[in-house]
Amino acid sequence: MTAASRRTRRCRARRSGRRSRSPRSRAPRTPARPCRGRRHGRRSGARDGALVAVHYGRDEAAAKETVADTDEEMYDRVHALNAKAPFFVIRHGLARLRDGGRIVNVTGTPEIALPAILATITAKGAVNALTRSLAAELAPRGITVNSVGPGVTDTDLSAGWLADPAARAHAASRSVFGRVGTAEEVADVVGFLASADARWVTGQHLDATGGLRLSLF
Repeated sequence: MTAASRRTRRCRARRSGRRSRSPRSRAPRTPARPCRGRRHGRRSGARDGALVAVHYGRDEAAAKETVADTDEEMYDRVHALNAKAPFFVIRHGLARLRDGGRIVNVTGTPEIALPAILATITAKGAVNALTRSLAAELAPRGITVNSVGPGVTDTDLSAGWLADPAARAHAASRSVFGRVGTAEEVADVVGFLASADARWVTGQHLDATGGLRLSLF
C-alpha cells in the first residue's frame, strides 16, 4: 500500500468514526495529518488570539445626560467607562496582538443627535475617532481597526425598558425592518470584521442599526 493510499484510508476512517489502525500494528499511532484538500471547520478569520473586541455600554447611574443635567463628576464617570476604558484596553492589548490581527470597537450611533444621553454619545464619538486614527497607526502591522454601531438591541441591558410594550413598539418603529435587533445579529457583524474576509476594511464605522437612519427621513 502506498503512502497516499494509507492517508486516504485514515481519512475515510476518521469520517466514519472508526479507528484507522493496521491489524499488523499494535504500537500507538501518531496523530494523523488532516485529510489533504480539506480544511477543518469554516474558513478561519483573524489568526488565533489576534482579535481584540472592545465592548462597553451606558452608565445606568446617569439616567439623564442633557447638558444641563451633566455635572463634571457624571461626565468623568461616563467618559471613563465609554472612552478611557476602551483606549487603555487596546493600549495594553497591543503588546499581545499578533500582526495581521483585528480590533473591533462596539460603539453606538454618535452621528445621530441624542441630547438625552449627551455624555455617553460624545464618549462613543471619541472612540470612533480613535478607531480611524488607530487604523492608520497599525496598518504597517497589517492590523485592521473598525467599529460597529448597533441600534436598539435586545440585550440584558435593555431588557428592563423593552419589557414595556409601548417602548418596544417605539424602538421597533425606528428600524426599517420594524423590529428590535438581536445580540446575535450584532455579533455576526463583529465576526465579519474579525474575519479574513474583512482584511481590506479598516478605519470604518459599520452601521448595524437595522436601517435606523433610513427611517428618520
